[in-house]
Amino acid sequence: SPYVRGIAFDATAHPPRIDEMPGLDIVSMVNADLTFRPMQAGQVYANTALTGARSLTLSKTGALKNDLVRVTRGAGATGGANINVLNGAAGPTIKSLTAASTWTDCRYDGTNWIVTASGSL
Repeated sequence: SPYVRGIAFDATAHPPRIDEMPGLDIVSMVNADLTFRPMQAGQVYANTALTGARSLTLSKTGALKNDLVRVTRGAGATGGANINVLNGAAGPTIKSLTAASTWTDCRYDGTNWIVTASGSL
């Protein structure tokens, strides 16, 4: 891919697709709250049963315009509680993953994290 964290070889801004983010790791979200930091990974994957509502905070610190993250609530993340995806430490919730086998993609627009896509697995 000609993209390096949102910049093409011709120095123009191009948001990369999630599947064009080689070398970025997956952060495992267990049955606890988590803060995601840009360039820590390209994906957050939860696959543990939830005993209560969990917050996934998408940190704005260090985020660059067009940074991407995919959040996946796997089939093993059962339970009636939500995973609430937050735009920065103060919120608000931008997406609630309410059931197992769901996902959302988020992009940083330079000021806020926004949902760009979501669905079921």
